[in-house]
Amino acid sequence: MKTLAEILERALPRCIQQGRDETLLLPSTESDIALALELAAAQGARISPPGAAPVEGAIRLDLRRMQDILSVDEISRIVHVQAGATLAAVETTLRRRSLTLGMAAESLEPPIGEWIAGGTRGGRSGEDDPIDQMIAGLQAVLADGRALRIRPAPRRAVGPDLLAAIRGSGGRIAIVTAVHLVARARLDSKELAFLFAEPNAAEATLAWIRGEGVFPARSALIPTAEGMALRIWLEAKGGILAARETLVRRLAEARGGVGIEPAEAPPIPSEAAPAVSGIVEALAKRLDPSGVLGA
Repeated sequence: MKTLAEILERALPRCIQQGRDETLLLPSTESDIALALELAAAQGARISPPGAAPVEGAIRLDLRRMQDILSVDEISRIVHVQAGATLAAVETTLRRRSLTLGMAAESLEPPIGEWIAGGTRGGRSGEDDPIDQMIAGLQAVLADGRALRIRPAPRRAVGPDLLAAIRGSGGRIAIVTAVHLVARARLDSKELAFLFAEPNAAEATLAWIRGEGVFPARSALIPTAEGMALRIWLEAKGGILAARETLVRRLAEARGGVGIEPAEAPPIPSEAAPAVSGIVEALAKRLDPSGVLGA
């Protein structure tokens, strides 16, 4: 009986790369992925999605040949990009148009497919940005080869949130092939940092700042040996930025915060990948009963 690698080598000869330790599937199109998943399901074999933990014997899917930035809509500020592109490449393209993803530079390294599978770490927080969202829509392939389309929309108030299920699922729900990301205008920016002896005071300060209608571009609460550090990144046009900085400093100092230079602030700890919830596991088993994309 032929192995999945042998079958794929015949069906998709330019997409298979045989190594000594592993076999890579390097698709160029969504159709390549769909055919590979169909053949894997028929064989009862495994394909390891981007961002998933390596599994012995599974063929690893690598999207490096799918890196095109398909379109940038400067009016709606939505960029349509293939899942093999890195966030850094998208950010470079957006900056030429005075737009940005609004993410920290250290969070821009991964390919988008892996970033979504890993829970979109480094993306904008819902607490800091309650209206906007990073992902407006996506294209994907289910484990049986069927196409999944979630059309771009500003907000989703009804129905099952498949975007939330796919995000952080480790690729168990579907293989993301392209995504619509929401950009924002590039504005003047300012980073502020404070040290608090009382951790609760730092948390309360951040809540008060949001309560006053100042939503940071990003924020971080970082435990220290002396208490808690609060780092805040503000974005706005010149005069508005200055007014927000004054408000933030006043609220922080009123609660015992001591301002420090951002360069002296403790680094933000690396985010851990979120645990896959029981609901997502159940959905994955329903959509992928033969376990092509999972254990």
